[in-house]
Amino acid sequence: MIQGSSLLRLPGMGGLLVGYALSVIADTSVYIVFAVWAKQLTGSTAGAGLVFFCFIIPSLISPLTGNIIDHFRKDSTIVLINLFMAASILSLYFSHEQHQYILLLVSAFIYGLGYVIFNSARVCLVVNSYDEQHIGQINALLRTLRESVRLVAPLFGVYVYTVFGNHVFVWFVSLSLILSAFLFLNFEKKSNDYSTGKVSLFSLRGLWNGAQGIWYDTMTHLFAPV
Repeated sequence: MIQGSSLLRLPGMGGLLVGYALSVIADTSVYIVFAVWAKQLTGSTAGAGLVFFCFIIPSLISPLTGNIIDHFRKDSTIVLINLFMAASILSLYFSHEQHQYILLLVSAFIYGLGYVIFNSARVCLVVNSYDEQHIGQINALLRTLRESVRLVAPLFGVYVYTVFGNHVFVWFVSLSLILSAFLFLNFEKKSNDYSTGKVSLFSLRGLWNGAQGIWYDTMTHLFAPV
């Protein structure tokens, strides 16, 4: 069994932990803020509820993502999805207030989808980059990190939004995602033949395993106390 300090000395672990933490901060800080923002724009509780609906909808396709992502580079997938999420929230900074609610819904959907894709790619990235004997401990460490961040990130996001305004919040989230993307650049160490993968793109076993895994992960992500 590898001690925690030895685990941290594995190649790339520093970048993995910091990049993952930044992505989780950006991801979890938007949930409450987007709802508050929507309520301020519409004056409607239903308007805020629709934001949460947009966050949840992408989880319906989550069983498909593992099989699809298996055919692409995982570090590049993480970089692209983080940059895409950053661009979506930056659109709120440059938009007129009358268009912000629609953009909030679009951005919420993109964040929900990005969370699903990021997690699938991150799991594959760890498997591709480290020996099998280390994978369990690395995943446990990342899980602990995620749950710790999720205790404070939503409240911190609300604090930034209410004290400094939505423009500062938008840049805070965007820069977190951009820095996370930078840390994942060229992370993957093991070479793979992405064009001749043995896993079927829509294998029934992959879909079933994906559905089982994502059910617990999605419910925990949405309903864990903050």
